[in-house]
Amino acid sequence: MRTTIDIESPVLEAARESAKLSGCSLGEVISAWARQGMSGRISSEAKTILRNGVTVYQVPLGTPPVTTEMVKQLLAHEDAPAGH
Repeated sequence: MRTTIDIESPVLEAARESAKLSGCSLGEVISAWARQGMSGRISSEAKTILRNGVTVYQVPLGTPPVTTEMVKQLLAHEDAPAGH
């Protein structure tokens, strides 16, 4: 069904990114999110799906993004000598 609704920019951006990563349409992603919200089944754990032979990780809505700086800090910590 086609309809027009107003969606907050951050939600729309997240839905577009999820659609791009999962290979689903924007409407499919938003419909799935709405169904999850209606059923109260939004998980706090990451889920994985296989899409076109690639594992796609779906994390709960509201999960902060991983930044390049975060990755650099983790790698630097991993490379540090033990006890430092």
